[in-house]
Amino acid sequence: MNNHVLTQIWIHALWSTHDRMPLLKKAFRTQINTYVRYKLQESGCPVRIVNCTIDHMHALFQLGHDSPLSRVMDRIKGESTRWINRQHFLQFPFSWQTGYCALSVSGSMVQRVETFIRDQDLQHQKMTASQEYGLFLTQCGFAENCPQPKQIPVSLFATR
Repeated sequence: MNNHVLTQIWIHALWSTHDRMPLLKKAFRTQINTYVRYKLQESGCPVRIVNCTIDHMHALFQLGHDSPLSRVMDRIKGESTRWINRQHFLQFPFSWQTGYCALSVSGSMVQRVETFIRDQDLQHQKMTASQEYGLFLTQCGFAENCPQPKQIPVSLFATR
């Protein structure tokens, strides 16, 4: 580690199963969360929380100073796909959907984002994952013809 480099870049990443299929059953979610956490830490990214739901994954972690985000995400998604398939959780090959969403998080918002991620099951009793994702992208300023996000409102992470 380089003692002359200090960074604290919090990332809230989320990605979904292929075609948002409801494949991640409660019976093995803890194992998937543990594996993804381990792989992020192995990539030099300290983890605050990892939590998957039936069709998507959230992770809140610090980006390592020598870890490009695209490399971290490619590695996490690729290695977790191979691991899930080796575990035979499903009767058919598993894969994540192409791409991901990753947003920087202010240090003052880390606790709030952590709670948001932890409470995913409760939140999805009120709205579907697709509805939440659409709201999330809209509130972050992402639109089909608008590649530049605006500042994320604090209310996004408030308990609904």
